[in-house]
Amino acid sequence: MANYDNNKYKYEHLKRKWAKVNKFSVELYNNYDTVPLDGNQLNACITNVQLPDTSNEVLQEWQYGEWKYANGRISVPQLTITFRDSFLGDSNTSTLYSYFSKFINKQRNQYYYDVKFTIAVNMLNPADGSVGETYLRTEGLLNGVSGVTFNQQTDQIIEFSCTWSLKETYLQ
Repeated sequence: MANYDNNKYKYEHLKRKWAKVNKFSVELYNNYDTVPLDGNQLNACITNVQLPDTSNEVLQEWQYGEWKYANGRISVPQLTITFRDSFLGDSNTSTLYSYFSKFINKQRNQYYYDVKFTIAVNMLNPADGSVGETYLRTEGLLNGVSGVTFNQQTDQIIEFSCTWSLKETYLQ
């Protein structure tokens, strides 16, 4: 009986207005090269968005026979978006994977302001899909495109991830 009361007590305290975070949209564009998909087409390809962690670099030094620690500068925030793609394609197709793979090489000899992405993550209203509030609005430099894993044991959709180093997080 005591366990039942304890669970009931916990339940009463956990009654909250929880926010559904599985409904979101991403705006992703730059002025250097047009992303092949935009709007609803782009968002249909996004499976996951990992917002940046907030952390400090750790300073450590050996002094007088012991380690001394301190917080250093704030780490560069990293945003990761996982995409699914319909086909890996060849040089003539405009799939997301080929676009990002080529873009990361094309941006090497360009200035940050020429190749930066403007990124916004908007929370959507679960009832009607309208944009609720902008959770993240920032600029970032594409610094990584993962490979694609092939597995014959399962039916899988082609997925890959892209990572951006952000100028600032601008978390709302």
